[in-house]
Amino acid sequence: MPGRILTESERERLEQFPAEITSEDVVTYFTLSASELELVRTHRGNHNRLGFALQLLILRYLGFCPDELTTAPATVVAYVAEQLGVMPDVLAAYGERTQTRTDHFLEVQAYLGFRRAGLRELRTLSGLSPGRLNTISQHYCCRWQVKNSMLRRLYAQG
Repeated sequence: MPGRILTESERERLEQFPAEITSEDVVTYFTLSASELELVRTHRGNHNRLGFALQLLILRYLGFCPDELTTAPATVVAYVAEQLGVMPDVLAAYGERTQTRTDHFLEVQAYLGFRRAGLRELRTLSGLSPGRLNTISQHYCCRWQVKNSMLRRLYAQG
């Protein structure tokens, strides 16, 4: 039986928004480019534009997108909403139709160049076990694998 690399609480923490995002990071990572603004504006409704933009920026920033966008830091939502000229509270109406979120997420993945991980890549990622990590920190190795996958723009269906 494969060993667990992360504890349940560590895994949960890595699947959520960071507890804090600095104002410098908000500006650096959550500013929409002209081409991104153009793409976002192809979607109908302020709530859809804001939700789509957040998925785009969050996936690029974190390498994944938490299921609940409404848990995004208020500073991030407000900053993105300001760029779109919409009120941040319209986010509450985003994704009332689950298929909309899914369609948007697939579009965002394609736009950012993400692709589904192949069998060889999944085997490499699943091959990590505490016994094989030896003297190297398990947490460091896991973070490295996550970053490495992000750089390759891979994703696995979870």
